[in-house]
Amino acid sequence: MKKLKLYAKKFDQSKYDARTTIILLLFVSCARMMLELSVRLIPTETLVFIFLDFFTFYTIMFFSFSLILSFLTEKPFYEIANYASAGLMLGVLPPILDFTFAKSTSAVKYKYFSKLNWLLAEKGQGLGETFTLWILIFAMGILIFQLTNSSFKSALGIFFSYSMIQFLSLLVIVSERYSSTLNSVDSISGISFSIFSFLFYASMRRSAIRLAFFRILHGSPHFFLVLAGSVWAGSSMQSSLTRAFLVLFLIFIMLIQNDYYDHKEDKSRVYKEKLIYNDMLLTSLFGFLFIVQFYKVYPYLIFLSILFLLSSYLYHHEAFRLKERFCLSYTIEGVWTLLAFLIGVINFSGFPQDLNLYIPCLLAFGGGCLLSIPKDWKDIEGDRTAKIPTFYVLFSHNVLSELKVHRIITTIVFLSQWILPIYFVSLQKTFYPLFVIFFSLLGAISLLYITNKKLSIQLYIVNISLYIVSLTYTMNVN
Repeated sequence: MKKLKLYAKKFDQSKYDARTTIILLLFVSCARMMLELSVRLIPTETLVFIFLDFFTFYTIMFFSFSLILSFLTEKPFYEIANYASAGLMLGVLPPILDFTFAKSTSAVKYKYFSKLNWLLAEKGQGLGETFTLWILIFAMGILIFQLTNSSFKSALGIFFSYSMIQFLSLLVIVSERYSSTLNSVDSISGISFSIFSFLFYASMRRSAIRLAFFRILHGSPHFFLVLAGSVWAGSSMQSSLTRAFLVLFLIFIMLIQNDYYDHKEDKSRVYKEKLIYNDMLLTSLFGFLFIVQFYKVYPYLIFLSILFLLSSYLYHHEAFRLKERFCLSYTIEGVWTLLAFLIGVINFSGFPQDLNLYIPCLLAFGGGCLLSIPKDWKDIEGDRTAKIPTFYVLFSHNVLSELKVHRIITTIVFLSQWILPIYFVSLQKTFYPLFVIFFSLLGAISLLYITNKKLSIQLYIVNISLYIVSLTYTMNVN
């Protein structure tokens, strides 16, 4: 017990580094896969997919048991994460136990429980898996007792650990039933594991990432643009919404990156708890995990989503900082809009060959560049201090006041939104599409007549979203 206490004390004093967890996840996933390969034949082309399944499973194990430790010990996530990281090494134990004690390794099966079992054991399942899970459950109770010196919390730790394993089993069972429509059990269970991993992390770091949640409205135009692309390409509602929520999740990760890299410029913003590098690294991990789950359902979607994240990295990272390069910042905004539209258009086999993508892509890119300019109005003071060359910073001087620049930009943006409705009027010979202009007019009013800049931009974003929705409906009618 003394050695265990010294070990726990050393962990308490060690600073957590998310890179260690990611390396351990990679190591355990590779080691477990290679150990299982020694007793079963797996087609070479599926190795990457099997590895991703392992990686996703151990990721949710890490965050779910971190949540239990954090809740019962009343310690922040980054004070108990080292314990959960060390626990990942139990992942390689089941095959080692089976190789040691099984009479014939050919009889050993490796599949996560497909039905609820009170003893965590299935007929034909290798006993090493069952023993390891029970070792994990009781190890949690011992660890919690060492950290809290409370027998009651230790008992709760055992109960919650057991319940969590049953909950993860239930996720797999539900995924198997739901997957009949998509013919991909691994993808659905992987998506479920990725979502719950993120939710567990978010609950532990809620004070640090809450501002990003509050600003998720910034992703609503991209959300509806994905739906617009899906409607144009004739995709199903289920497929369209799945991809739209994927883009919204990527936008959230981008907001995390923005909050981390811009904390010096956002001095006026009140932070209950500041984001750190580990937060940005782990949220990027969630983005990667969520993206790769579509490898069997929408394989081409992965590459567009990766471009989404990489362009955000170039936009924010201090080594590139494209947001500080005049016009390049607006170009990246246009790229995000274009990618959102293409994510809506693409299907399982690629881009539809019967659709002319050139003009819609040009409109999406140009619209994204242009419509992003007014958002700089609320940040003009911080951008001027940080010497970020936005249109507002460059052109608001002694000759042109900030208000005049704002009015000119708003007028140009407002008039540009008339182009497509007028085109549809000429095409349909009806004035119904002119109703779309109503939302652009509301956006212009919010920019020009609401003095609260933050509220003004929020209403502007809402009206852009409504503009895209009404335009999509008009396009669908056409």
